[in-house]
Amino acid sequence: KASEKVCDGKVFLVDYPGASDVRYFNSELGVPAVDFGTIGDNIHGPNEYANLYTAEKIYQALKIFIENEISK
Repeated sequence: KASEKVCDGKVFLVDYPGASDVRYFNSELGVPAVDFGTIGDNIHGPNEYANLYTAEKIYQALKIFIENEISK
C-alpha cells in the first residue's frame, strides 16, 4: 500500500536473477517478506549505478510503511 501511494498505484513485480535473505524468511521461517530495490544497471560491475529517483521513492515508501504499520 505504501509503495502504491508513493508511485501513484504503478507498482509491479519483476523476476530478476540474484539472491537475497528473503528466501530464508519465506521458506524457513514462514515470515512474509519482499525484496525490492532501485532501478540501475551493471550490478557488481564496472560503472554500476543506482537511479537516485527510485532510491527516493523507496525511502518514501518505507517511511510511510513504518509510520502507518509498524508504529501502531
